[in-house]
Amino acid sequence: MLMDLSCPVEFRGVEVLRDSGGRAQAYLTFMNLSRRALTELDVMVTMLDAQGASMGIRPLRYRAITARGRAAFTLCMVMDDLPFFEDVRVTIRRVGFEKGDVWHCDEDALMDCTVDELPPGPDRVALVAVAGTDALCWPEERRDTWVCVCGRFNENNRLLCRRCGRAKADTFAHFQPGAVREAYLRQKQRALEQERTQRDEATAAARTKQARRQQDYARRYLALRRRRRLLWVGLTAALLVIWGLWNAGIAVVGALTQQTRPAGRTALLPTSAPYSATPVPTRAPATAVPQQVDILPQIETPPQAGALSPGGAQPTQEPPLG
Repeated sequence: MLMDLSCPVEFRGVEVLRDSGGRAQAYLTFMNLSRRALTELDVMVTMLDAQGASMGIRPLRYRAITARGRAAFTLCMVMDDLPFFEDVRVTIRRVGFEKGDVWHCDEDALMDCTVDELPPGPDRVALVAVAGTDALCWPEERRDTWVCVCGRFNENNRLLCRRCGRAKADTFAHFQPGAVREAYLRQKQRALEQERTQRDEATAAARTKQARRQQDYARRYLALRRRRRLLWVGLTAALLVIWGLWNAGIAVVGALTQQTRPAGRTALLPTSAPYSATPVPTRAPATAVPQQVDILPQIETPPQAGALSPGGAQPTQEPPLG
């Protein structure tokens, strides 16, 4: 990528999107490196295919834009009459600020600022873990420039990276390969120790919680047993009271029954014997035997001669009717 290191704007990337109708648009992302807001931007876009070959050049001019200082902004490029490309190479030609200041690109100052990014692997993981997620390569110092770990080329007389703000001295002191590997190992050890400490604390907290739960359970169990014991004691006392009242009631009823018994019934009982609730057996009343009534007429037979009358007198014989 060709760029002038004095340019206040930096190209960051492109994204191509298509709508439901198949229309494609490219969105170019830039970074305003200065502290002033800019309103105008002229760029030259070179479209590249999958192999990196040029497919054409398209100049773009943006006016009346608002890009705050030290902030990223995105601009749209319509692709209706352009071929579908895989990547772009952008050269910034002109930058206009809101107060009227204008920056122009110096063709003689253009230089290749292609970054040799670290491939995915242990070194890239270690560099990102130590330097940050924006780290792309090892710091490098060239004849007129130095390359920060973020991939930005800076002039040799610049003490701070123009993109990320890292100091040049700290970058070369802490982000060299050997220093990064050692720092990554120490960071891993600290992470393991911290994880072990957190695990031990979690285990201790779990044990404390379990012990507290067991204590609460034992306390509730003892309270339940105490309530059950009190309940049984209360029920037993109530049953004893009811049983006593029942016996007392039976005695009172017996006494009242003895006092209110009829006199004729009590005369049959021996006076000297105490009252007993056992009933005295009584004789069943005799049943009257019905007399047989002879319904046949009584026929008086005449007394025979020589028989005596009941009074001892001789019967008289009446004379026959004449």
